Amino acid sequence: MTELGVGCGRDARFFASRRFRVRGTELSLQGCRYARSKGLDVEEGDALHYLRAQTSATVDAVYSNLFFNMEFTRQEHQALFAEVARVLRPGGLHLFSVRSVSDPWYGRGKPRGPDTFDPAPHGVPMHFFSPAYARGLLQRRFRLLALEELMEGEGEFPIRVLYVVARREPEDA
Repeated sequence: MTELGVGCGRDARFFASRRFRVRGTELSLQGCRYARSKGLDVEEGDALHYLRAQTSATVDAVYSNLFFNMEFTRQEHQALFAEVARVLRPGGLHLFSVRSVSDPWYGRGKPRGPDTFDPAPHGVPMHFFSPAYARGLLQRRFRLLALEELMEGEGEFPIRVLYVVARREPEDA
């Protein structure tokens, strides 16, 4: 299993505790160091470069939690999803969660692009996903198995999240 945006490794540790072999990438040096101190196989750097260095059709699952909400353009999302499809074995799973356009934080801050806002000084630029946008990124390479939108958190910081499970289609599908 590959995790994009490992952070401090909370999710990777969960999967590893369930006997998954987890490798991943994280842009933050501090996050990498912490994750490595917990015994995780984490490479520091950009996720697209990380994926491009992987051998085709060798990964059973690619997972990410809120990673794709970073300030990526549509073209960058398309490149990332293409690389996820390339590294996954046919039948492999792409599992990801993203903040939704119906999130209470959607539209806060300075617009930076389609569905992307910079809430500075209280956060980092974030791209929000509609179900249609998520489906569009999966087209031709993946079969959508599940897409569910749920509210998480409570009090002052509720967020609305899309949970997506997709299967890598064979090339001739």
